[in-house]
Amino acid sequence: MSYPYPLDSNEDSIRKKTVLVIGSGKMGKAFAEGLSYLGVKDVTIIGHSEENVSNLCRKFGYKPLHGGYEKHLSTLEKKDLVIICTPIMKLLPAATMAIESNQANILIEKPASIDPDELYSFNEKLSNQNVRIAYNRLMYPSLKKLHELIIKDGGATSCHFSFSELLDRINFSNNPSIVYDRWGICNSLHVISVVFDLLGLPNSMSALQTGKLPWHESGSVFVGSGITEKNIPFSYNSSWEVDGRWFIEVTTKKNHYRLMPLEELYYKNSSQEWKNIPVSMKYGNTKLGICEEILAMFNKNNTNLPTLKEGIKLIQIAAKIFGY
Repeated sequence: MSYPYPLDSNEDSIRKKTVLVIGSGKMGKAFAEGLSYLGVKDVTIIGHSEENVSNLCRKFGYKPLHGGYEKHLSTLEKKDLVIICTPIMKLLPAATMAIESNQANILIEKPASIDPDELYSFNEKLSNQNVRIAYNRLMYPSLKKLHELIIKDGGATSCHFSFSELLDRINFSNNPSIVYDRWGICNSLHVISVVFDLLGLPNSMSALQTGKLPWHESGSVFVGSGITEKNIPFSYNSSWEVDGRWFIEVTTKKNHYRLMPLEELYYKNSSQEWKNIPVSMKYGNTKLGICEEILAMFNKNNTNLPTLKEGIKLIQIAAKIFGY
């Protein structure tokens, strides 16, 4: 595990960076806020809607370009960092054009692609570029703290987790149907990536899917178990038929730990009550993990964000869990 050193937002080395953000939606706004908090001044944001991108840039004093990345990307100078946070189906096309436009340090929003073969083909085009996938939960302070406690306790002995959903929070008008048909890749990898960051990747795993939903044909209830490359057993039990919560529970020889929500860490030992473990929040009210991701990309030798090859493995794990 390696985490970005929490650099002072006033340091000249950060303030002088040049950044391009492709996408002016929810995640574009989150990255704009993070860049502003870190003191980055030279930021260009590309969006489709002139109104949306202009309003976003006006708030932070950034340069707006509207009409889409296809119109502008090839005309821009090389940036210290390119952040791609378009809708899911446009992530890889935008990343491909960024590489073709001589950009070399690129952060792509998760999961980068819903197709591991497409991601593999894109990876084959790379030479010396640094490309990472923005799983921001892997940068959570709660996860960093849990890693430290697991090591202190002598290692994890087991794990149980759930990626059940709060169904009323899914907006089925935001994306094409294929995104919801592969919701396990597009959304559940938020949880799954954290689990296997903690435990190591699965060495063997059995996975069962039952039921189906109008928007997710491959299943509605998911149950499975396995053992990781670090010889740690794990299990999961999740249903998309009723509202549920994401959570991860890890046991060691000394304690039980829980991430629920994933931003918060709890433990219990002899006590029957879960007790909160405080974690340090360094970056104000910015979306958790965003500033950490940005700093990790500026410091290319010190990043905990998945490479494309690691992203492919995560997609393949999700495909087995969900029966894709």
